[in-house]
Amino acid sequence: MAGLTTQQNLESLSQISAALTHTFKKGFVDVLNEEVSLWSLLPKHKNLAEAVRVKFHVGRNTGGGATTETGSVGTAGHQVYHSAYTDYAIYTKPIEVTDFVQAKSMASGHGNYDAWADEVARAAADMRLDLEEALWGAQSGNSSLGILDALDDGATVANYLGLARADYPFLKCIQSDASSGTISFAMLRSLFRQIHHGTGADIVGNEMTFAAEDQGGGRVDVLLTTPAIETAYEALVTSNSRYPIPPQINSRVDPGLTDLVYKRAPVIGSRFAPDNNLFALDLSTWAIEILPQTLIDAKGQRHQHDFALILDGRSGQTVTAFWRVYLQLVCTKPWRNGRIVNLSHDEPS
Repeated sequence: MAGLTTQQNLESLSQISAALTHTFKKGFVDVLNEEVSLWSLLPKHKNLAEAVRVKFHVGRNTGGGATTETGSVGTAGHQVYHSAYTDYAIYTKPIEVTDFVQAKSMASGHGNYDAWADEVARAAADMRLDLEEALWGAQSGNSSLGILDALDDGATVANYLGLARADYPFLKCIQSDASSGTISFAMLRSLFRQIHHGTGADIVGNEMTFAAEDQGGGRVDVLLTTPAIETAYEALVTSNSRYPIPPQINSRVDPGLTDLVYKRAPVIGSRFAPDNNLFALDLSTWAIEILPQTLIDAKGQRHQHDFALILDGRSGQTVTAFWRVYLQLVCTKPWRNGRIVNLSHDEPS
């Protein structure tokens, strides 16, 4: 990068990154959200901490209580909770930009916008595949945590966020085994009842007991499964002459995404879902925690972005460009979510 000092180089790249992110971020995010998936359904939270803290509120706040006009308000008491911590996963997706002059020209509004927009769309489509594979799966290497990490009864995934499910039973989700059977209303009724009302018994671990009265309270917002099991469920409801479509106001998920529901919860099939599984999610207990990235524009103003288009280069005319995001998937109340495993693809007879 002839004629630029190292400091000037870095400042120019930062300013260009800010301008390009502002120009192309909307198109990038639109492509990410094109397909109904975990990425588009789960809430996103901005997190300014260096690591993700998950606070499991697993009991009642102690202290206080009923008072009269002359009575005492009681002691301050304390919350019953356990904390866990995890790092962010970093996802990047490069685009074909190698010339500093070209990037600078585009940032000032004089480049080939259509060509850049095409590159951005391709990068977003590839990023969506990476994110969906990670969110639907289990953590592997440097990937984010996935739904299979968060929802387990402890038999397959013994730990969550560094805590052993055998010791901390509130980390176990409501799980039932279909034993290779077809999906049925009886299975779904049982799953919903336990999510709403708990198991009805204290769950004992080595470190603590998860009291029956502190379980339940969940609300099933969506049922997620594979396309094959979604088809089997469609056969079940049509054979029973059921096809209710709830009003949108009664669901956190737009029922227009599907015409299949169970007790107001849309049933959605995803090609990324683990085979032979159905997940019942209370979306209020989930978050994709995102660490904002700060970019400084040509006027010296700071802007925070979840996805940022970063330019990197130190010498000559060559730069690299890539989209980047820092994220982590967490579930703060696994016991308010459920899962049916070992479902067959067969349609109910």
